[in-house]
Amino acid sequence: MAVFDKAFEYVLENEGVYSDHPLDRGGKTAYGITEIAANAHHCPQHQFGLKISDITRDLARHIYFNDYWKFSDIKNEKVAIKLFDIAVNVGKVGMAYVLQRALKACGENIKVDGIFGTKTEFAANKVPEFKLLNALSVQLARYYVNIVQRDPKQIVFLEGWIVRAVRLPDSE
Repeated sequence: MAVFDKAFEYVLENEGVYSDHPLDRGGKTAYGITEIAANAHHCPQHQFGLKISDITRDLARHIYFNDYWKFSDIKNEKVAIKLFDIAVNVGKVGMAYVLQRALKACGENIKVDGIFGTKTEFAANKVPEFKLLNALSVQLARYYVNIVQRDPKQIVFLEGWIVRAVRLPDSE
């Protein structure tokens, strides 16, 4: 749980508390949680769906842990934190593609299929920390550039996305 706690704080540093940019395809967010993600999360006390105003820091933590945190078996703490941050920002499938492309760039023979399965996890645990974190940064930056190439209006986010791509979890 200690790694998740660090990962949660790292994500909040990137996401902030509330966002409602008119060009953000995710719409309004609270602690990085979109209304769509909130409504996809089963929450008995909000049986008719969650609104952005319902999302507290504690609820965001709960949603992230239950719906996004899949990295307990990643041996390197910094890699687990970076993967979690990527999953929050580009989705779990997008994270798997970014990771698999990074692993390929590191020389791993891995299928790029967008599935974060045991083979991908095993390969991620083989690659040295520095090498994998740098490859993740490069592949995530490419992912963001591809978004802008497909939708030039998204360029307003590119600088912040690139900063996020190259930002790495701190050493402790």
